[in-house]
Amino acid sequence: MAISRVACASFNLGTNTTITITRDNKAYTHTLKYGFNGATGVIVEKTKETTYVWTPPADVFYAKMPNMSSGYGTISCETYNGNTLVGKSTASFYVYTTKEECAPDVTGTVVDTNSKTTELTGNALTLVRYLSKPKCALTATAKNSATIKTIQIENPVGLVATTSPYTFDTVYSREFRFKATDSRGYSTTTRINVEDFIKYDPCYFDKIPVVTRLESTSNKADVTVTGYCFKGSFGIVSNTLTIKYRY
Repeated sequence: MAISRVACASFNLGTNTTITITRDNKAYTHTLKYGFNGATGVIVEKTKETTYVWTPPADVFYAKMPNMSSGYGTISCETYNGNTLVGKSTASFYVYTTKEECAPDVTGTVVDTNSKTTELTGNALTLVRYLSKPKCALTATAKNSATIKTIQIENPVGLVATTSPYTFDTVYSREFRFKATDSRGYSTTTRINVEDFIKYDPCYFDKIPVVTRLESTSNKADVTVTGYCFKGSFGIVSNTLTIKYRY
């Protein structure tokens, strides 16, 4: 008596797969079992079907591959003629995880910690370019038995942190990127655009100021200054230009 042969299609966790049995005797029944990284279980006992749709236990499989995005398992097929075990055959399958199901959840917050700028804006959620000191906090939740391996907080261009919370000494743009990567290599990036962002630029001179006395003996002088000064409002305080001189 020839034992039946079994085959199993590879699958993504969270979906069904099909097991096919090739038998030489229509009287045969089959018990199907799985093995995966030390986990074992019975799929069906003494079925007469030659095609069986299997829903793998996703939680069991995820727990056995917390650091892998794919894995290798086996299906065993026990062939019975009545209650007599004819023999056993095995087949292999590959199981895959997906980013859609496994990528971590990531959230972030941004708060200004510079008391000088918050006095000008009146709101710690408002940032002033170059002057604010944003404190960034990242929260990441791994899925399906994975763990969080790395995190990154970025304020383009040039500000990067790999711990949370983290306070930057300056800020360049309204955009912050919060990224977390899990133990399977899946990553999620959440972008936060600060709604109230003051595009401040420091005052500067185009050229050295020129001081000219009105007359050779006069106690008055003209000061010629060309350059740039931020003219906007910070929120509760508007910027004003003050010129001082020393001699």
